[in-house]
Amino acid sequence: MLANEKHKSEIGPLNRDTLQLRKIDDRMPYYKDYYSRIILKKMIEKEGRLVPHYDPKTGGFSYGDLDPNLIKEAMVKLIKGDLVRVVSLNSAAICPHHGETAFHVLLKCKRHNAALNRRELWEHTLCGYIASSDNFKKVGDKLLCPKCRCEVKAGEVKRLGVWFSCTVGGENVPDPEIVLHCIAGDHEISIIEAGIIERAEYQINPILIDEIKHILSFYDKVGEILREKGYVLDLPVLKGASGVNHTFDLVAKKNDKNVFILEAFFSEKEIPEATLISFLTKVYDTRPEKAAIVAVPSLSSMAVNMLNGLGIKVLVSPTIYEAKERLVEISEFLS
Repeated sequence: MLANEKHKSEIGPLNRDTLQLRKIDDRMPYYKDYYSRIILKKMIEKEGRLVPHYDPKTGGFSYGDLDPNLIKEAMVKLIKGDLVRVVSLNSAAICPHHGETAFHVLLKCKRHNAALNRRELWEHTLCGYIASSDNFKKVGDKLLCPKCRCEVKAGEVKRLGVWFSCTVGGENVPDPEIVLHCIAGDHEISIIEAGIIERAEYQINPILIDEIKHILSFYDKVGEILREKGYVLDLPVLKGASGVNHTFDLVAKKNDKNVFILEAFFSEKEIPEATLISFLTKVYDTRPEKAAIVAVPSLSSMAVNMLNGLGIKVLVSPTIYEAKERLVEISEFLS
């Protein structure tokens, strides 16, 4: 249900271990998105995959405890950012009356509207005898070949084909009619009458798996520190004095009053001034009690001094790993 036409058009380009966004600077907006991190974390817990399962409550497909309405937009972003790719996209039949995807699949003879018999064409590989499976007779627990009279043992039969025959007319039925019996409504519909919904499976781009684990681990560590300090993580959106809603990487509240925000910027070069100006604009408009910024790999000394002068905690490290190791400084800042 999360897949759409955009997914269809991108299946080809995404089914490869390459990166369209080759710098972490390009991927950072997707890591900073709250719902994107929730999806990625869930996928990491499931060996990098997100597989839909039948949900008896809705009659459709769900992705565990993830709300499909909330993560749809995030999943589209992750695909666009090449962090996630579609590995399987199929159409599932759905009852037009009950919205269910749970069916019994029935096969019938079109001519007589009757049930079918199923037979297989077997070859006894030892003697070369070929015949319908019902020509091979069972004597006790043994299966005997009618030609060589020998016992047919496991691995000695090769299945050459399968066919159906009508239980009323007895003729072969090369093209059985497929009928869907809706379990919820206890009624039958044809394939032509059925609606369809998409069933998509997703996988994290293998090239990025280590990077994603590193970054998620960083945010998890920050969350752990905040909880230890009595903060509760909230949706990372704050309404400013201007009336504009601003998003942050993390927003946490203590006693529903003290607000703390954190923004992280991971790059391959020094964090530019334009990024800092945008960050400061959001902080100035929302006025949190405490704010922190994490910059990897560097920040100009003038920017650091300016941020410190505004009472904002600044943590600059050459790598994400070292930034995580220094998060104790955030803990001290919140004390």
